[in-house]
Amino acid sequence: MNTIDFENMEVLFHMTYEKKLFKNLYEHTIESYKNSGNFTALIEGEKCKSLRRFYKEFAKKLEFPSYFNNNWDSLDECLNDLEWLNSKQYVLFFQDFHLLLSKNDKIQKRIFMNLLGSSVKEWREGRNYDSFPTLPSPFHIVIHGNDAVLNELKSNKEINEIHLF
Repeated sequence: MNTIDFENMEVLFHMTYEKKLFKNLYEHTIESYKNSGNFTALIEGEKCKSLRRFYKEFAKKLEFPSYFNNNWDSLDECLNDLEWLNSKQYVLFFQDFHLLLSKNDKIQKRIFMNLLGSSVKEWREGRNYDSFPTLPSPFHIVIHGNDAVLNELKSNKEINEIHLF
């Protein structure tokens, strides 16, 4: 399998153990999304071992605005906005997810997992609060990881289903 039909896929979390399969899907998605109005980014776990580098990688890859601060509230705000990307669909690829925040305590990783789950849910349902309501938009997460990552995903109450490929 070299492709996932993100346009018609109800499941928003996707995971594989195989790095080659992950890379092939990423390359195929990048190629097929050219000039499509969809956004794709690759977050590399190797570059996100510490919290400081984690924030830096997100800010760079998701082109966060200058007001982004290196803290969870700011990441949550930017991840749930992304209006500067002007896209109709988002696909975030996480290579070596098990390395994310590996130099920090497990609490930081749990905070991120909860934030990621609630962000995907908010994008799926849309927002109808504040003065900036939004329509539902597809927001897919594609993960290369191991059994520990799969268990973390399964234990997150915001994540209803995981597509293993």
